[in-house]
Amino acid sequence: MPNPTDYIANQTAGIDLLFGTTLTGSTALVDTGTLATGYRDLMIFVTGRTNRATTNGELLVQFNGDSTAANYEGRYKHTGDSHTDAVASEGFMGYVPGTSADASRVTSNEIHVPNHENTTFYKAYHGKTGAISATSFRLQTDISMLWLDTSAITSIQFKVFGGDDFLTGTTFSVYGVR
Repeated sequence: MPNPTDYIANQTAGIDLLFGTTLTGSTALVDTGTLATGYRDLMIFVTGRTNRATTNGELLVQFNGDSTAANYEGRYKHTGDSHTDAVASEGFMGYVPGTSADASRVTSNEIHVPNHENTTFYKAYHGKTGAISATSFRLQTDISMLWLDTSAITSIQFKVFGGDDFLTGTTFSVYGVR
């Protein structure tokens, strides 16, 4: 059995920003490009809005350019004003407020992708979304997803379901965890 002290002595713990951007214009797709390697996990954060004509647009994450909906499966559960437990697909990551949401409101989306460089197993990720998109709409979503591919994750794309745009000021951050 490994000695935890040996691990700590031989590893440099910490996190590094691998990709970060704040949009200066609207766009339908944000792509990280090729991510640095040598990390154990990924932590991903998105905060912003969409031009989708709804209170909340679905935020999608796609790995290595894989936009095949059937390659992503999982579940999500809402708590708050809306209580739902449902099947998710298409790389669901959470929500971004749309044009029907109160002005200037954003959501907080975060996911954790453990062992993203492993090439033996499919990639699991889990996360949370906090949405208070309107005074009458409050929601927390817990997400558990699986990308049905054994490839190491080398790039990430972000989209809004339906092809709508992310708006100016939306931020994307991808951290590598050592």
